[in-house]
Amino acid sequence: MPPLRELENSLHRVYLRIFKVIKREDDYPDNLTAIKQKYDKIVYDNTRSAIQQAVILGNEKVNRLFKTQPYLTQSDLDLIKKNTKVNVDSFWRKIILDIFRKQEQRLVGGAAIGDVEDADSLDPPPDLDMVAYLLSVATASLFGSFAASTLSKTQELADTVQTPPKVQWKAVQDQRTCQRLPDGSMGCSQRNGTIYDINDFDLQSHMPGSGTHNYCRCELIPII
Repeated sequence: MPPLRELENSLHRVYLRIFKVIKREDDYPDNLTAIKQKYDKIVYDNTRSAIQQAVILGNEKVNRLFKTQPYLTQSDLDLIKKNTKVNVDSFWRKIILDIFRKQEQRLVGGAAIGDVEDADSLDPPPDLDMVAYLLSVATASLFGSFAASTLSKTQELADTVQTPPKVQWKAVQDQRTCQRLPDGSMGCSQRNGTIYDINDFDLQSHMPGSGTHNYCRCELIPII
């Protein structure tokens, strides 16, 4: 299995373990503040570690092409910090969605046993698919950071070559590959193989992972 997919699977498993422990807390789902105080650091540390490894993988790929030595620059560290915050916030938004669903189930359950004329017709809403929700966070964290690292390092090393480098969009072509992005622009399937200037506005607006959609597995391949 490619290293990036291994990272994705590993972070997803960590998220699921954390979520299972959170659900057993007495404060869940009524005291999110206490839950976050207790678990925010472990979510942050695991997310940052995985994102840093994804950024390093992106750096190594670009450095092999440019025949330079890989190392983390300040821009890499800034990217790691930024993406960690974005994706930790995304993790907690998924937890909040589950909390809202638990509250909906509680309200409907209370109505079903209360003095409501049509209580018997009320069915509590189903549980959310948190396995899928947390997978979307892990995928965005790592594939987005990998693509951003690839582009950032290519831009950083552009002045070391005579011809301005470009990047090529690489999509996984299967039944899940999208035909259209949420904003109506062409999807990942159509972008596959497209070559972009590194400062192209369309590319900057639709970066894999962060500017496309949940579960985006696309990569950018430097061309020099």
